[in-house]
Amino acid sequence: MFESIILIGPGTELYPLINNHLPITSLPILNKPLLEYNIELLLPISKTLYIVILEEKISTISNIVEKYNEKIRVVGVSCYDGSVSAIRNIGSMITSNNIIVTKGDLITDIRIENVAKKFLETQAYFLTILAETKNDNVTLGFQRDELLFYSTSPVFEFPDKLFSNGKITLSREVDTIQFYMFRKEVLRMFNNETFGFKNNLLPKLVDELREVRPVVLYSEPNAVIHQIKNKENYLKVNRLLKLRLNNEHNAIFDKAKQKQVKQYIKKNELKDFSNFLGSIEVCKETIVLNSIVGDGTKIGYQSKIFSSIIMEAVQVGEGCIIDRCIIGCRVNILPGSTLIDCVISPGYCFKDQIQSNNGVFGNNDK
Repeated sequence: MFESIILIGPGTELYPLINNHLPITSLPILNKPLLEYNIELLLPISKTLYIVILEEKISTISNIVEKYNEKIRVVGVSCYDGSVSAIRNIGSMITSNNIIVTKGDLITDIRIENVAKKFLETQAYFLTILAETKNDNVTLGFQRDELLFYSTSPVFEFPDKLFSNGKITLSREVDTIQFYMFRKEVLRMFNNETFGFKNNLLPKLVDELREVRPVVLYSEPNAVIHQIKNKENYLKVNRLLKLRLNNEHNAIFDKAKQKQVKQYIKKNELKDFSNFLGSIEVCKETIVLNSIVGDGTKIGYQSKIFSSIIMEAVQVGEGCIIDRCIIGCRVNILPGSTLIDCVISPGYCFKDQIQSNNGVFGNNDK
């Protein structure tokens, strides 16, 4: 068995999706909190699962943690001091020989048992997962399933011994995700001079282990592997998972209303644009497209809101169409409005009866 660590960071790049009322741990993926996906990924092979989070944020995950058994331990920290420091500080609690570390923002259909099997069969010291997530700041060098070079610096030098073992594939088209499986003895490489795991520690580990037992790469070409790092990742993952459910005929949604909206966009030749609204009143029959609607904004009746983020405490008038939007806490939507493929923040109260199927919500009419 393994002991697993989930590091909950600030998630600043996800603002304004997250706020004091909706932390990153509760960010809904098909109406299920992000943290739950990560807990359920790791639990099957975890003897103990540690969740490291700011002390002041512990209360925000209590309703999620209580769903699971005594395997989960919440560790509060007074400040964000880097992932390496967080892992080092709880190292004394670890009793297993094998450890898993994630950032709690991973969405994947990979079976954790398959990853563990490869880690144990290859007798690896360290394993990470390879994904097609292009990062212009990262250069990888690998041979088959061994990671032999890793740099997050725009200027670097290749080690002299790198090319002594045959052909090496160098790439900036793929990258590793922040999932790390390693032996407990690797903790000795965690020192006070190292802050971040991916940018600081991983390049060092790859260098030191290259001649001993190289870092192992796990990959599944057809797997879903995403980290929720920003708004674009979040929307992409939700669209992908909804599409899968729709294709399986599990989701409840109103095709007639979707067709109506698409015809409206085509008829009026609407084009994408970006605007940011905050604490103002928007006139009736307005088109809001690809926008962030700020706190306290009032949107007039019979307006159309497409592919936008409606933040908390926004008032939406009667008879509006809201399509593919993220709706925050305490948003007031008046009667007669239509929601199509929306993500509803925790804490929202529906006045009319709705139904759900596999966690995807829709109205009563199929």
